[in-house]
Amino acid sequence: GLDGGRFVWPRLLDEFSRALPDYAWLTSIRQAGGPPDLQVQLDGFAANPLAITAYVRQLQRSPYVGQVRILGSQEQNVDGFSPHSFKLIVFYEEPAETLAADAAEGT
Repeated sequence: GLDGGRFVWPRLLDEFSRALPDYAWLTSIRQAGGPPDLQVQLDGFAANPLAITAYVRQLQRSPYVGQVRILGSQEQNVDGFSPHSFKLIVFYEEPAETLAADAAEGT
């Protein structure tokens, strides 16, 4: 019971970085809702809207992500460059195989 949820954040951070496409970067990661329905807000920039779409799709393929919501996206002007800022809410989900293994162990 002491280890319950111990690896949630490392797993999520790994998924956030693994799914990030080229020409996109994160500026903020923060908890938006606590357990048991953990939600994380991701803020960042992307070179174009297609990179944001690619990021959402990659995140949705993760076994640790139940849902991704786009809170907003808009073109910004940063030193003559026009990246698109984005805000996402990511909902953590325990993978089915982890839940099955925990049940088999009696935890």
